Amino acid sequence: MRYEPYACALLLGVASLWPVQASAGPFDLYGAGARGSAMGAQVANATGPWAIYYNPGALTGADVGLTVGGFATYNSAQIALMNRPAGYDIPELDVANSPTPTGAETNARQDTDGLEPIYGLTFGGVTSLGTKRLRLGFIAFLPTTELLNMTARYNDERERVFSNKLRFELIDANPQRFDAELAIAYRLTEWASFGIGGTFLTGANVGTDVYLQDPTDQENIDINLDVRTENRWGLLAGLQVLLPHDMKLGVSYRGPVSFRISGENRLQVNGVADDAEEPRQTLDWTPKYSPGSLALGFAWNVGSYQIAADARWVLWSDYRDSHSQRTNFNDVLQTRLGLEYEYSKEDRLQVGLGFDPTPIPEQSGRTNYVDNDRVLASLGSSHDVDFYGQGFEFSWFLQFQILLENTINKDATIQDCSDSATKICDEISDSLINPRTGQPFPEAQGLQTGNPGFPGYTSGGWIGAVGGEVTF
Repeated sequence: MRYEPYACALLLGVASLWPVQASAGPFDLYGAGARGSAMGAQVANATGPWAIYYNPGALTGADVGLTVGGFATYNSAQIALMNRPAGYDIPELDVANSPTPTGAETNARQDTDGLEPIYGLTFGGVTSLGTKRLRLGFIAFLPTTELLNMTARYNDERERVFSNKLRFELIDANPQRFDAELAIAYRLTEWASFGIGGTFLTGANVGTDVYLQDPTDQENIDINLDVRTENRWGLLAGLQVLLPHDMKLGVSYRGPVSFRISGENRLQVNGVADDAEEPRQTLDWTPKYSPGSLALGFAWNVGSYQIAADARWVLWSDYRDSHSQRTNFNDVLQTRLGLEYEYSKEDRLQVGLGFDPTPIPEQSGRTNYVDNDRVLASLGSSHDVDFYGQGFEFSWFLQFQILLENTINKDATIQDCSDSATKICDEISDSLINPRTGQPFPEAQGLQTGNPGFPGYTSGGWIGAVGGEVTF
């Protein structure tokens, strides 16, 4: 029915008013806190409120205080599409419900050049509630440009009639989000601390009742809206163990979190029999998703140096794309190596290296989930300052991530378009009959596809961030 898109568009617009938690959020992608972003490895040796993100068990070592900071991101990430060869375009056919011909799309097929920069403020706080062994804290990231960036995209030939381009699945709009976490930690013994907390986000259950007085006038419709927000928590838990010889061991778990919009449109059309079943449209989007993970960290203080290493097993196999479809992503092992050098009593320098393999398998078939292996390098420092008798700590960081170039070549093996199709699918069946001649269309023979990723593409570039904070 032609009136259906009006209700969908309105519903999406209203649902986007709710703040959300977002795959690879800002902390997931760039780190939490200036020291963490500079050093990388923090599971065993996190300090301040940012221990909530890395390992809530390490929160017991945090000083009581408040941290305020901010950071900005820059990038030169690109997806370059290969030129389309002749013979695969979708022709204009004189038959009902035929696909939009190649060249008649709203947007021309185009490369993806860069990501939207992110600017935001960070906040953190720790209190002891008057006890020695207990700590309670919170951290938050507040974007200063867009509080919410929530976009749904198809990752196959259907996107041709929308943006007609590809996007980075895990590092594009997902980090642009409000992020808030809190935790409580208790020192069980002199050598072991345990912490537990949560990542808070909202979801939405939405629906519309649509009444169409005149089916020939689709610009005038009556709509009632029903929106119910849902409170959700992603579990955080961690353990920190102090070992002999100034060594530390940390283990932490982060549960998966997502913002999901679900519901339905209920349609009534004037003139339709009262006993006729109302048309209903199911709505289901997951524009933001952060995977669960399990991390192990080790830190060792040697004189003026602290050496740290982390390994994080990230459960991308449960990932849902923006249309709530399960994917065949792989679980991956992310690694970090960090060094902190205390070159004076008040000053510390941090450097870090890391590697994040992509969880997305080879995209030679129908789907176009774009991602790259990333190599991380970072630098920062922390400085203790006494100002009018009050103690402050100023920290800054600079981080670069190289997206290792990846080239995808599509397999042109023909497969009919269906929900289960995994290869590049033929959008016009070879058996489609010309009603004038009673014979199959000659131009429908072979493979016709408008898939934006066909016949292939190359992705790569870099992303980076710079930031600072003050703790008092």
